[in-house]
Amino acid sequence: MAFNPFDVFRRNQRILFAFLTVLVMFMFVLSFGQGDFFSLVPKWLASRQRGGEVLAVVNGGKVYSSEIGDIESQRLLSNEYMFQAGGRTTENLRKSVVEGLTRVTAQNKQVVEQALTAQGNGFVTEEFSRQMQFAQMGFGPMPSMEDYANVRERTLAMTLVRLNDILTSKTPQEQDQTVARSMMHLIDLEQRLIAGQGGQKNAHYFLNQPNDTRNARDAMDFLLWLKKADQLGIRYTEDDLTELVNTEFYRKMTNDDWRAVEDTMRGKRGFTPQFIRAALAEEFRVRAAQTAVLGQSFLQTNSREFASPAEFYKFYREQCVPGHYGLIAVPTENFLDKVTGKPDETTAREIFNKGKNEDPNPGLSRFGLREPRKLKLEWLEMKGDEPYFKAAATEAVQKLDLMTTRGGFLFAPVGGVTLSTLLTAFAPAYTPNLQMSQLYKDYVEQHRSTLKQSWYTIFPSSVVPDTSLIRTPNIAAVTAMLGGNLATGGSPLAAPLLLTGTANLADRKARYDTVPLTLMAPVLPGASTLAQAIAMVAPQAVAAEPLPLNSVRSFLTEQLRTKMTKDIAFGDVVKLEKDLTELKPKADSPEAKKMIDDFITLRGLKRGASKEFRDIYTLLNDEGLQPLKDKKDDSNPLNPNPTVTPLQFGQRFFFDVDRQARRAMPSVGFYKLQPYPAFNMPMFMAWRVAEQPPEPLRDINLPESRAKIEAAWRRKQARELAKKAAEGLAAKCANLGNSVVEIEPKLKQLQKEFAAQFPTDAAKEKVKYFTIDDVAPIVSRNVPGSAQPQVGGFGLAPSDNLQYPTQKMAEDLLKNKDKPFSTNVVLTDNPEDTYYVAVLMHRTEKDARDFETLVYGPQAVMSVFGPIVKRQHQFELRKKARESAMALLKAEFGYDKESDGVNKKITDSE
Repeated sequence: MAFNPFDVFRRNQRILFAFLTVLVMFMFVLSFGQGDFFSLVPKWLASRQRGGEVLAVVNGGKVYSSEIGDIESQRLLSNEYMFQAGGRTTENLRKSVVEGLTRVTAQNKQVVEQALTAQGNGFVTEEFSRQMQFAQMGFGPMPSMEDYANVRERTLAMTLVRLNDILTSKTPQEQDQTVARSMMHLIDLEQRLIAGQGGQKNAHYFLNQPNDTRNARDAMDFLLWLKKADQLGIRYTEDDLTELVNTEFYRKMTNDDWRAVEDTMRGKRGFTPQFIRAALAEEFRVRAAQTAVLGQSFLQTNSREFASPAEFYKFYREQCVPGHYGLIAVPTENFLDKVTGKPDETTAREIFNKGKNEDPNPGLSRFGLREPRKLKLEWLEMKGDEPYFKAAATEAVQKLDLMTTRGGFLFAPVGGVTLSTLLTAFAPAYTPNLQMSQLYKDYVEQHRSTLKQSWYTIFPSSVVPDTSLIRTPNIAAVTAMLGGNLATGGSPLAAPLLLTGTANLADRKARYDTVPLTLMAPVLPGASTLAQAIAMVAPQAVAAEPLPLNSVRSFLTEQLRTKMTKDIAFGDVVKLEKDLTELKPKADSPEAKKMIDDFITLRGLKRGASKEFRDIYTLLNDEGLQPLKDKKDDSNPLNPNPTVTPLQFGQRFFFDVDRQARRAMPSVGFYKLQPYPAFNMPMFMAWRVAEQPPEPLRDINLPESRAKIEAAWRRKQARELAKKAAEGLAAKCANLGNSVVEIEPKLKQLQKEFAAQFPTDAAKEKVKYFTIDDVAPIVSRNVPGSAQPQVGGFGLAPSDNLQYPTQKMAEDLLKNKDKPFSTNVVLTDNPEDTYYVAVLMHRTEKDARDFETLVYGPQAVMSVFGPIVKRQHQFELRKKARESAMALLKAEFGYDKESDGVNKKITDSE
């Protein structure tokens, strides 16, 4: 009989079945979900193949860079997966709210609609959006990030309060509550997604634990939290994970949504549905461990941590007590003549290779050697009161007078100086009745405003309404109104004098009822009795009223003529600009030049041009553009002292800005009119007329190449000399005193002595002394045109004294602001062409009363300081809580032998 392998099984089936039963039970015991024996074995096997740098030791085991890299990759996929699911959930929630609006009662529908509108606007008010738009166009200061955050917080809080009122109403409507709850879920989820600042490439959903892949720090912390989760016995089954994820998205994700998210993720390196579920379980385990250690409030961005008032006060002083510095500038340029010799060939070639294709840039430390792009400009000046436009306006006003009696619109003037097409275009805006009635309305409002001011003035003669309107053409009408007539033979000044006197009497009588009787004599001179004063009420009441339209028509007509002159001039140049853009062939043609020349000649405008080709940094310094340089940039009405740097001016003509795309491209073409500073009279119009393209250095041996290389080398050597001089000067500033009264005079004396070593006046003037005030992490600044100060972080803006500041300069000043007076630090600007010796001279102390008023007390509700200080304090409290927890975890798990690799970038090759 042939051998049968099943014979052994038949003979020993009881023993084998018993063994299999025991094996199955043993496997069942070892299998209990995430973190069980079967999930740990692959990790253990993988650990046998770990490679890369040893980053640290945890519980006696080595942590390799490859393991940390796996954690980062796992977290990137899980975060992106959740971020995409969150995006789909917000769409579903928004759709649910919109559909639910049809079922919401009338009293609550407006609340939900306003919440939708606010959410669509990013919880930024319309007023704030308008302020930002004006700032982007150059009108007014750009709101700070703190201003933006404050507006969002207030609007968001108000929106949530109103929605919560629906949920807690004493007369609840189920359909209203359902929609309000969905709206609150939408806001909550969207705010979490915004806080993650995600995107398809760098989405970050689990905000409780950052995942910055620029170094290994966050992944290492994640590993320690996983160990804490293991220690606490935090594990999730498949059903647990499904419930957690669905709850996370308010059960608004359908099966189709999940499939769509998975389809989007397919093709990502390492992605499988099983891998994602395991990665998500790890994220939720870490979140649970952090909740157990740090508390639920740590995971809620809108929750509040608390510190004692004394600790909060200490934080306030650290953040808000500003220091004040005195600075002495040490310019590199002053040391150029002290450099001797020439660069060796190796150094010269190195400078040549680095700079031959780079433009020179005074704001950078590198040396650009190629000849940069250069332009020539022409310009015209238009004041808006040229004879050409005055004549056109006079003719237009004459026709306006005619139309006033005949009705109809203002048509183009005929004869003399004509602007037919232009005035025809303006005609609808100059309807006679519309223009004159508006001007008269403005006059009446101004009159009443002046009279109101006069009412409360203790010097009656200081405010006299309307006397400036009495001109010769109006005398007859005024005299008739007040009972006088020039035909009587009286003085030609009788009418205006009568009007002035009557206006004064009316002004005094208006105040009569509010002044004690003891003051009646000076208020009403000559009125000995109350009856005499009352007798004057009638003419006074007449004089206190605004003059009728016929009496002020000449005055208003002159106003109209002045307005029309500027409007015609403005419309004329706008039409020229339009005609140039529509010119065929292109505007670079001779026809464009002729069109501009004819425009200037006919209107008698002043013109000019740059003398030579200039680059972007020196264009404004051309002698031929001096009138433009002298013209202040008044395009920002909120800035009382406008300035334009050479770079800002050059950018107007070297680049064209696409405002919608928010990017600048190198400008092309000529004869494109550009207003300077803006479209308001008086103004300049400038345009490009010629260009020289950039020219790189092609041969190191050419004389011009050698000259540039040697100049770059000399400046580099001069920088070292300036640095040493600044350090020597700083040593002399070490013990200048203990108060600004002691320090500043000595510092100024040192500046004079240092400047005296240079031979020329120009070099001496470059050794400037100036101050930098209000150096603190949170500072308040008065902004021109703004009723409230602007509160924000300290920063250094370009100025005449400090043209190229750096972030490091600001950081160094902040770092030293709480040190003893006379503490000094040597700073250098971005191009390293000027060194600065900064000496701490003074601090503006803040006491408990300031703290109560601005931050802590009930009156702090109106303070712009309070929200920013509190927000920064919350950030610091959370940061300290996290750092404290990580220190405890490291101690608990024997974290040791951390390498420098934890804080540096880990590459895939490692």
